[in-house]
Amino acid sequence: MLEFDENWRSAAIHQILPPAAEKSPGYAHLNSFLGHDRSIYVMLHNQQRRLPSEIIEFDRKFAERRRITLPWTGCHDIVRLEDGQLLFCESLRGRLSCDDGSSHQIDKLLTRGLAVGEDEIAVGSSLYGKRIARVLLPGFVTFLDRSYQRVARLYLPAAPTQIRRLDGSDLSLSRPR
Repeated sequence: MLEFDENWRSAAIHQILPPAAEKSPGYAHLNSFLGHDRSIYVMLHNQQRRLPSEIIEFDRKFAERRRITLPWTGCHDIVRLEDGQLLFCESLRGRLSCDDGSSHQIDKLLTRGLAVGEDEIAVGSSLYGKRIARVLLPGFVTFLDRSYQRVARLYLPAAPTQIRRLDGSDLSLSRPR
């Protein structure tokens, strides 16, 4: 992971996982990270390894604190909720899930892209295909209230992969040190 100082200059490089070629058994695909207070959370996708996804929590010196094995492979996104629970996309199952075991069906598409505000949640979903074709595959943004009840749904002509609130009130955004 790259670390930047307050002036956005490169400050350090942290090797948090052993290097491995993409097709090797040791390869781990890190697709999401979140800095919150004194922790850094990373999501290991693990689908290529045919293993469940994992969230690894590091301290700010990149020492591993804990590893959470998730119930499915191919997960995306990490949001730390106000009560400390971790919310993520159980992507291949079309679900939004929490590390307490709760889970909420969004649809039957791949969920990816997650923003959580004070009163609402926005989660993306789409068809899935090879990277070159993803701009041609349609998708949705589903809006939920904080009780995970659907409020609205927006069709998109392409797959959403990242969702962020523009007002900065988004728990999916990393917090500076």
